[in-house]
Amino acid sequence: MAAVQIRVRLERAAGWQKVLRQQVASDAGKATYAQTRGSHQVVPAAEAAQIAGFRIVSYTTQNAVIGTVSRDPARGGHTAMTTTVRWDGDWKLVLTSQGSAASVLRADDSLSGYVRWGGF
Repeated sequence: MAAVQIRVRLERAAGWQKVLRQQVASDAGKATYAQTRGSHQVVPAAEAAQIAGFRIVSYTTQNAVIGTVSRDPARGGHTAMTTTVRWDGDWKLVLTSQGSAASVLRADDSLSGYVRWGGF
């Protein structure tokens, strides 16, 4: 839940600076994200991807890598990505060194191996 919640709020919320300060791990990617975030266009809600499923890629008491697959109206079909969180008294999002909240998107039209994310 933390991996998805933090990533979505960081990418879509008007108050993204507070999310960045409080819920993102202090790594090189954090500074990069802060420098480039102002130029990001927020995708309109009707075009935003909707999580369709998730899976735990790896887990330790310090780090978790979560895979998600989403319905992606902007690209058509489904896209998959991974998101990493780190335990630091609470789960914190770990950005890539390029300042991205998740791995590179890839097409994935199968929900095989994912727990379905219902209610949408």
